[in-house]
Amino acid sequence: MSHSAAGKEHERVGAVAASTGEPDEPATVTARRAYLRSVAEGQPLTGNELGRMCGRSSSWGRSQIRAAKAELAAADQSATAEQEHAEALAEHPPATRNAEDGNDSPQKAADAAAAAAADPTPTGTADPVRAEQRPGASLSAVIGLAAGVVMSVAANIAHSFLPPAGAPAGWHPPVGAVLAAAWWPVALFLAVEVLTRVRWQSGPWWATARYGGVTIVATVAAIVSYRHMAGLLIAYGEDPISAHIGPLAVDGLMVVAGLALLTIGARPTPKESAPAERR
Repeated sequence: MSHSAAGKEHERVGAVAASTGEPDEPATVTARRAYLRSVAEGQPLTGNELGRMCGRSSSWGRSQIRAAKAELAAADQSATAEQEHAEALAEHPPATRNAEDGNDSPQKAADAAAAAAADPTPTGTADPVRAEQRPGASLSAVIGLAAGVVMSVAANIAHSFLPPAGAPAGWHPPVGAVLAAAWWPVALFLAVEVLTRVRWQSGPWWATARYGGVTIVATVAAIVSYRHMAGLLIAYGEDPISAHIGPLAVDGLMVVAGLALLTIGARPTPKESAPAERR
């Protein structure tokens, strides 16, 4: 190296050292600052120059250069991350992002809608009809319906044993007639049980099917049972008025008990549950 080149290098190192040194600053900090400043000026110091500037060896200078480069890379990475975060905030403001997060899963929305359709009772909302029932209400309704069914079955079977006009001595009804006479009130009881215990789908068609079906069963059972019981009372010698109004007490009991079970077992619709939820 010529004397002029060596002189220029000496001057550059001295200038960098003079511009970066701080009082009582560790040599490592001074060296790294000096190197970073020389890089910014486009004339990075070598390990030999950095070591001489701080009165250390060349290997020490090279280790400080490596450390300064690592700090520079970490700073660049942090700056890049901050820039990306700022760009993301600019593209998606917090309010918009929160709204998107609430609707980011169509599958979750579909699952929630399906669950609401299957179970219209809002979560955490008690059914006011069930909550207001007195203890034993369901048991009373079941006992009332069962008593009406038993009474109706007994009357129907007894009526089937009444001999028709002109029947020979020792006449007995066919087994099929006895079973048919007992079937109508049993069918009504089973229809009410199915209607109250099955979790039905929502919708007008399902409502028409279940209530229409139980209405047909109830109508047939009421007419047949009424005729059988009235005929039985007349055959036993009751007066016509008592014979014709007496069966209404049994049918009325079965209607009231059946409706009570329907009320207790019915699930509230969303419109019925909304006021309770708002409270």
